[in-house]
Amino acid sequence: MKASLGLVLVLGAACQTAWAQKVPTFERYPAKVQTLKVHPAISETNLVKTALDDAAAKGVNFGGHFVIATWRIRRGPVSGGIMDAKTGRVFAPRELAKQPVGIECVHDVKNLMSFRASSTLLIFNGAVPHPKRPDGPEVCRTYYYQWTGRRLVLLKEAPYSEPEE
Repeated sequence: MKASLGLVLVLGAACQTAWAQKVPTFERYPAKVQTLKVHPAISETNLVKTALDDAAAKGVNFGGHFVIATWRIRRGPVSGGIMDAKTGRVFAPRELAKQPVGIECVHDVKNLMSFRASSTLLIFNGAVPHPKRPDGPEVCRTYYYQWTGRRLVLLKEAPYSEPEE
């Protein structure tokens, strides 16, 4: 009995260590940050253009030469977009569209995304329709995406817990 309990504890620790090692990190998805004059956003929507141009005024903030911005109308859901700072081309990944904040999932917009200028990794906390279950229920999770320059590729997902203040 003691040997079985010991084996369970050892296997549990090994699984926990293996899971922790597989969590994507910014360092594992590097991008060379480019210093360049940011091109204005090319968008037909004033709200999107304004949000991205305002974010771009601070410089490149994602994936080497991209700018991420979020916007919200009143107290509605938060949406986000990615702009190529070289060309002004705007990408609107469905993963960043209309995220409810302060309701069921992420209670503070500052906890919605983590990203860096020097990495193509985007860590997103929210309720994203799963690519294999697009009509299924949306569950609040932490999603790890790699930006390819055109789209987000899901690397891993994990349960989400709101950071403690």
